[in-house]
Amino acid sequence: MLGRFSKGMVVKIPAAFQDSQQRPVEMDNVNVKIQFFDNDHREFKHMLPETAMKYIGPGRYLHEFTVPPHAKNGNYIVHIQAKHPGSISNVSEATDTFEVIDNTTAIENRVPVQEAVEESTDSQPEKPAFDINTFKIDKVKSINQNSKLDVEDVVVDIFNNPVKGVHVNVFEKAGFMPKSPNNVKVGSSVTDDTGAWKIRLSPGEYVFTYKGLGMKENREFRKV
Repeated sequence: MLGRFSKGMVVKIPAAFQDSQQRPVEMDNVNVKIQFFDNDHREFKHMLPETAMKYIGPGRYLHEFTVPPHAKNGNYIVHIQAKHPGSISNVSEATDTFEVIDNTTAIENRVPVQEAVEESTDSQPEKPAFDINTFKIDKVKSINQNSKLDVEDVVVDIFNNPVKGVHVNVFEKAGFMPKSPNNVKVGSSVTDDTGAWKIRLSPGEYVFTYKGLGMKENREFRKV
């Protein structure tokens, strides 16, 4: 459990990926979504749609969620999902919870980022507090590696200054509809201090979207 919070407080949602030797593992498409089970209507409600988590260091990601003023008291379910680099189907998934309660008893989460460990056939490390259920790494990714291309660019503002923290998402062009939940995302990245980003893709036609904090989303079509 991530902690207890009241309306207006910030829930810090961490994820960290390591291999069996405690080395950081970089992942693709690290996303988080939050659901709440509404007992009055007997249904799950989406409090946060699937959102890219912020890259904060090797194998480490974070999302800060502000509890909205209309949030009901109760338990909220956090879903995290990520793909292994170069893999199409191998996905890591995790769930955790936090509770929304009255102001008088809320305690903001201040625990450090928990560690997630990949499964190993040799030995099973101690289960972390934040549980990542990981499939085995795709054994054929090295075969496909030569057919993939590193697509990289730099995001700048109107004054040609680099823009940090812009989320770059890549979707298949075929069937793409703006803001549709059915769009197929194949890669993502976040610009660094120099505005640079890089994504590995197979040759094809894609839609690239760019969204920075407080900025309107921009889209472009690219042939890789």
